Amino acid sequence: KDAAAKMKQDVKQQLKAFASEHIDDEVIYKVHVAEGKAYATILDYAERLGADLIIMPSHKRSKINKVMLGSVASKVVEYSPINVMVVKPQG
Repeated sequence: KDAAAKMKQDVKQQLKAFASEHIDDEVIYKVHVAEGKAYATILDYAERLGADLIIMPSHKRSKINKVMLGSVASKVVEYSPINVMVVKPQG
């Protein structure tokens, strides 16, 4: 459990660093790391936050994860009651 908690904390710190570098200071956003089915977890957290928009990548860059994360974005778009912006990663 300690290793999983450490990994979640590391991922959260990496996301915060990425967000602070790439997201304008005027934009209000939350960084959240959770376990579970990705699309269901994203939708649940967006609902709990009262979010009016979900922004997510279309896929990761690695070939193995392209299909999986692409399907997550697809399911979020399909089941979300709010708008979803899917962004193609640069590169």
